[in-house]
Amino acid sequence: MLSMLVLGLFHLAAAACLALAYGMTPDGPHDREALDGAGVGALFAIGIAVPALALTALPVALRWLGPRWFVPPVLLLALGGVRYAYLVTAYDPW
Repeated sequence: MLSMLVLGLFHLAAAACLALAYGMTPDGPHDREALDGAGVGALFAIGIAVPALALTALPVALRWLGPRWFVPPVLLLALGGVRYAYLVTAYDPW
């Protein structure tokens, strides 16, 4: 039960960062604040999803949780990476 709560909080935090990353749409290549906010949101989502993925391994290996618990951190990691890659290639912010 405790592992479900901890992983749920990690997933919620990563999802909030990802919502911030996708919610901030730059008006153009010169909108530095929106580009920085979206990039930081995507990087934070990736930074939270990686430990969540690592923390998922033990409860799944001990069969406390099912293997479907790997889906949210992998999905959040992939979506964060896609958003960050899009920002870097489309706007070249840095």
